[in-house]
Amino acid sequence: MIKIGDWLSEGWALIKDDIVTFAVAALLVGLIGSLTLGICLPALSVGLFMMVFKKMRGETIAIGDVFQGFSKFGPAFVAVIVLAVAVGLIGVVLNFIPILGQIAASLLGVVVGGAMFYLLCSHLSPLLTSAA
Repeated sequence: MIKIGDWLSEGWALIKDDIVTFAVAALLVGLIGSLTLGICLPALSVGLFMMVFKKMRGETIAIGDVFQGFSKFGPAFVAVIVLAVAVGLIGVVLNFIPILGQIAASLLGVVVGGAMFYLLCSHLSPLLTSAA
């Protein structure tokens, strides 16, 4: 059974001691991502995930860690392109079915997005276990 409350509690417990660091890093991701018209957004998002993984390993994090995602720029950018094309094309087709198509397209976005995140994390798996 899925316990969303437990996931949220665990997530909060992970970031609460470094909330300012994570907040500033997230603001940088949004700001720089917007200023670069989304081109840098995949790499910066990966950097944010890398910060979380680093925190999960008990290591100290810094705001500048968000830029480490640029070391994975290629895979991150390809993952976002594949996600956008898949959801866009299938979403257009599904939207011809009133209401049901919109619900299905939204669910598809969540599933494909989750799959892409899984693939990206699999690509980053050495980072999860290394002491960096």
